[in-house]
Amino acid sequence: MKGATMRTPVMVPMLLLGTFLLLGGCAGRQSPTRADQARELTEEGWVLFARDDFDGALIKFDEALAELSEYADAHLGRGWALAFRREFHEARFALVTARELDDSEIDTWAGGAFVFSQLGDHDQVVGWAETALGIAFQQGANWSFTRYSGIDHRHLRWTLAQAYWYRGSWVQCSSQLDVLESGVDHGLDPQTLLGHLQRLWLSPF
Repeated sequence: MKGATMRTPVMVPMLLLGTFLLLGGCAGRQSPTRADQARELTEEGWVLFARDDFDGALIKFDEALAELSEYADAHLGRGWALAFRREFHEARFALVTARELDDSEIDTWAGGAFVFSQLGDHDQVVGWAETALGIAFQQGANWSFTRYSGIDHRHLRWTLAQAYWYRGSWVQCSSQLDVLESGVDHGLDPQTLLGHLQRLWLSPF
């Protein structure tokens, strides 16, 4: 009984010390925020997107938005993934949402131009494509879609030139074709311009 009485004062402080150390260790490890999780899931989605796994990418983007519904990059990724799945109406909604959350992202404007082109809304194509090219000009570089190889300003200019043709804006159409194919006289005749558009056909999808 004497031995048991002597151990009691020693064990209690040791137990308290262990509890404090455990709590201190937990406090030092911060769990990831919802924004961090959304960012990580979105990056995973872009990796799958670059590998042509658009279904898998879409799942990741949706998971990111479940964490943070106003994460612009996840809406952007969702728009592009849906566009490659040829679900253009849904893609339009996602890209418009991404633009509302962040109107400085050139990939959003370019993606919107491509999607509106597929939907036949040429007025919207002009607005979105011109904005994308304007941002690129301010940045001092031609646009290239870094998330997916092979898509760049040439696709965007061709899409813009086509929209100008449908709107009957022959001068603007010819100007875009001049950038795409310097040194060639593309003229202003509608049928001639159409022939050049068909010959230079470019599509991101």
